[in-house]
Amino acid sequence: MRGYSPWPAKIIENINNNKYNVYFYGTGQTGARLIAKNIFNYVENKEKFVTAKTMKRVTFYKAVDEIENALPTTSGNSVVDGSVQKAREERKLKKQVRFVESDAEDSTMDYDSDNSDETSSIYSSSAVNTPMHTGFTVQVAAKNLLMVYIPTTESLGIKIDYGKPESFANIAAEIAWMKKAREEAIELKQQLETGQIDAESMPGRFIIDPKPEEIPKEEAERFFKELIGIEDTLLTERKFLQLSYELRDCLGFTQANVGRSLRILEDLKKLHLTQLMLMRTPESVQIIEKVRRYTGNIKIWKLNASDQLEFDTYAKKIRDLSTAIYDGFKMLINFELVPDNTFRREFNKQLRLFKKFTRNTNVELCSAMSQLTYNSLIKTQNVVNCF
Repeated sequence: MRGYSPWPAKIIENINNNKYNVYFYGTGQTGARLIAKNIFNYVENKEKFVTAKTMKRVTFYKAVDEIENALPTTSGNSVVDGSVQKAREERKLKKQVRFVESDAEDSTMDYDSDNSDETSSIYSSSAVNTPMHTGFTVQVAAKNLLMVYIPTTESLGIKIDYGKPESFANIAAEIAWMKKAREEAIELKQQLETGQIDAESMPGRFIIDPKPEEIPKEEAERFFKELIGIEDTLLTERKFLQLSYELRDCLGFTQANVGRSLRILEDLKKLHLTQLMLMRTPESVQIIEKVRRYTGNIKIWKLNASDQLEFDTYAKKIRDLSTAIYDGFKMLINFELVPDNTFRREFNKQLRLFKKFTRNTNVELCSAMSQLTYNSLIKTQNVVNCF
């Protein structure tokens, strides 16, 4: 899937000749139904994917640590090479926070259940792209910065004091200047997050990957909470995609796992989705829409009276649950329960706008974009379109 980086994993089930279920190290997630072309041997591709930069991502660091421990040893020594060991040591020196727990998914290769751990240890090219967490233990606030997370680079610090005059006529003038400077920094942050500008376009205004001691403690705490929010959003969206596809697979033409379908729908109902998540996963919205009308394939299955009665009971529960979930989508888009055709019309309109407003935004930025940032992008684009 687009927007997800390679991730250490282990094949646990051969679904068919070209699809596999895997276990993702670091997150503990299983499943995924990955295709063979997206799976790479871990040992052979370690130098390519395990770098100082990728090891800064907390869950990725944890995943690498777990897969290294799972690998067989040679002559009593671990197969951990110098690059991994160096990254581990650098991470310990920086004393970064070990924030964990994420979801992951899709990838592959030929698999035999009797294969060794080394053979089945793979990188999944569709695992969740977990944002980097920098653990800030700041004692000295050397600079007045506003932090911003950019998945395509390192974290950035926006200099709020950039261009600040050496003196002011009075305190009120300085306060007014600082207020305006912070507002401009927030606007720059939103432009960076949506790809409207990049750090190279304004040399001297940004600090790339600032040191912990350069970041004020209050800003470090705010930024860390923001990173946790980004990660939570990615995991929720990932779960939404995975569950909706599992639901579709459970309700096939030749057979149906209605019990499993009900459990999936219960899990889907618990997810806290946003309007932006629906824009990024329109295929999942469509799956739920179709399931609301689910009646099975009775003519082909030829159930007896007792079995059909039981199936009809399950099918109604499936329709009711999916309808409740779909009504939740309506509240996110229309802010009220509206007829289906009204919702579809408004949803398609919002989807077209989303594609239009993000057409110049790369996949990584789009995946990490928050609802607040997207709302700001819409506002900016609407203002531009007025002229």
